[in-house]
Amino acid sequence: MKSLSYSIYFIFLCLSMNQDYLWPTNASNVVTAFFAEERPRRYHAGIDIRTYGKNGFEVYAIETGYIEKIKTNYKGYGNT
Repeated sequence: MKSLSYSIYFIFLCLSMNQDYLWPTNASNVVTAFFAEERPRRYHAGIDIRTYGKNGFEVYAIETGYIEKIKTNYKGYGNT
């Protein structure tokens, strides 16, 4: 399982080296959880970007698609 996670992370890292890449928000460039990270009984289904508990940041579309959920929590962790 870990080798699968590392492979996915490596592919994501290689793809992010593309010069045309647009960061999806102006909140920060700190990723606190990556897509497909191993979690108890499941994989993480998105990416989490640190906002330092603040609202009102812009979100940019990097490809055609949609934003499923945006939530903040003053604690900053878990079930936001």
